Amino acid sequence: MGTATKERACDRCQRSFEVSVMNRSLSWRCSECQVAHKAEYHRRYNQDNAEKIARQRAEYGATPEAQRVRRDRSFVVNYGITLEEYEQRLLKQEFRCLLCGREHDEGGGRTGRLHVDHNHETGEVRGLLCARCNRTIGLADEDPDLLERMASYVR
Repeated sequence: MGTATKERACDRCQRSFEVSVMNRSLSWRCSECQVAHKAEYHRRYNQDNAEKIARQRAEYGATPEAQRVRRDRSFVVNYGITLEEYEQRLLKQEFRCLLCGREHDEGGGRTGRLHVDHNHETGEVRGLLCARCNRTIGLADEDPDLLERMASYVR
């Protein structure tokens, strides 16, 4: 004895679909109509609240204190260290990349900020590196054997 599949018409386009593939929130919609509905909702919300959104964007991080709080949260979430710990490492390294030794500008100038280098498997922070050195290690998949072979190659 076979089981009958339940079908229902989409409230928006009126096409018939299996109930299991329909999005059931406040009304029955097929996935295509649900995507269109959400896009229209967000477009309308952004249009109706343009001033509020602009004000919030302007205020977000507008003060140095807010920027520090946001940056501190980012360090804790991504690397498990605080902004204060980052700054201590920066002073210890004398604002220089741990590998190449180039001095860097934390103000976001031409040389840019130093990156937190960490082991992607253990999460352990190894040091602060310039973008070039950090990228080089990443492109080598943090493989010490590959990096040693590369060093031998260029010698």
